[in-house]
Amino acid sequence: MADYRKSSVHCHSTLCDGKNTLQEMAGAACAQGLTTLGFSGHSYTKPDREYCMTPGRTALYRATIAKLKNEYRGKVDILCGIEWDLLSEGTPKGFDYWIGSAQAYFAEVEKIAAKKPDILGHIDLVKKLNADGSFFDEESPRYKAAALRALHAARENDCILEVNTGGVYRGYRKDFYPGAWLLGEWNKLGGRVIITADAHDTAALTFGFDEAAAAIKAAGFTALTVLTVNGFEQQEL
Repeated sequence: MADYRKSSVHCHSTLCDGKNTLQEMAGAACAQGLTTLGFSGHSYTKPDREYCMTPGRTALYRATIAKLKNEYRGKVDILCGIEWDLLSEGTPKGFDYWIGSAQAYFAEVEKIAAKKPDILGHIDLVKKLNADGSFFDEESPRYKAAALRALHAARENDCILEVNTGGVYRGYRKDFYPGAWLLGEWNKLGGRVIITADAHDTAALTFGFDEAAAAIKAAGFTALTVLTVNGFEQQEL
């Protein structure tokens, strides 16, 4: 099994908007042969949002993952991350890593990138419900210019860009985040990429990883990044 299919580090649980518990996700990761499982629950925002953890659930999240790290030691390396956006309370400190995301889009992505997240999440998520082009033209110069500004901000702050398979898994898109042209531009900038599933259930943990690797290679990359218990490592494609 290729190393990129052994590490899944954008994952959610029932403590935010996932469908499986932390324990179920860990068990599935072990059964599926993963060596690294990184949880990235949605951080608390104010006012409260249904898809986010509350302060109480965040404390439970940390405590449960600490127990799972010990329980699965030697089987799966479990990391405690967080998915944090500009509406989140506080700062993403005290976690093994953090994924920066934005809800209100490319201008906000630039602001998130400036905070230097370890991984910049689904950079073009704004296209999620636009598969048929009914909301905006993804080929328009205005859209592309805004996206490229966000991309340059990500590169200036040395973010790792995730190639996120979640939109395909959930049936919203037939292409990944980011799209092929943005991925090509990212390669020209010399950026790094990591494959993630944005998994909200056990079946999604490594969904589409091989296809994502092929898309990354087609965009001109010769290597991708994998997160392990020892940090970020490069793997040749």
